[in-house]
Amino acid sequence: MAEYRVGAIPVVTQGKLMGITTERDLLNCVVAKGLPRQDVPLEQVMTKDPVTVDSEDSLVHTLSIMFEHKFRHLSIQQDGKVVGVLSCRDIPASCWIKRENWLTARNELSSAAG
Repeated sequence: MAEYRVGAIPVVTQGKLMGITTERDLLNCVVAKGLPRQDVPLEQVMTKDPVTVDSEDSLVHTLSIMFEHKFRHLSIQQDGKVVGVLSCRDIPASCWIKRENWLTARNELSSAAG
């Protein structure tokens, strides 16, 4: 992870997403407990059956999932296969602001209509 400067790695077995391991997982489950990293199985550290989005999903939908679940990383799938991992660092701040503005406008319209 350090070599490639990434904060998360999808765990894939025979083409199927089994989990995702993040830098926070490693910090909380290994480093903070003082465990030797070579003795901790990846399965014990990873988040199993992670929430994913499809590559065709909108950015608003994707940001909503990340925000709702407090994810910093989200696996992107296409045709059932992992094609990438979106990091909160990949998303410009202006997109987060636009998402918030969109949610506010949607909530105001719902309140006015209801």
